Amino acid sequence: MSDLDDLANAVSSKRRAANMNYSSPGAGRKLKGPSIICPNANCGYRGRSLRKAKGSLLTLILLFAIGVLPGILYLVFWQGYIFVCPRCGMKVLD
Repeated sequence: MSDLDDLANAVSSKRRAANMNYSSPGAGRKLKGPSIICPNANCGYRGRSLRKAKGSLLTLILLFAIGVLPGILYLVFWQGYIFVCPRCGMKVLD
């Protein structure tokens, strides 16, 4: 093996180690969404997406404290999920 091959192997192993130690927003969560290719040019993640609930529980509680009707309207219009990239957190699908 030449010195150039040794250098290429060292760089690729460092990249693999860096990717495995990367702390992402989806770390430790089960990926439940469809397969994606992240549109973020700096990320480029390929794989399953992370499913997040739309809306906020705190907002829902506040609206129910103000009145029942605002809370019910919030539940109706903000139900469902969005899908995000588990590596960079960018929204991919609604």
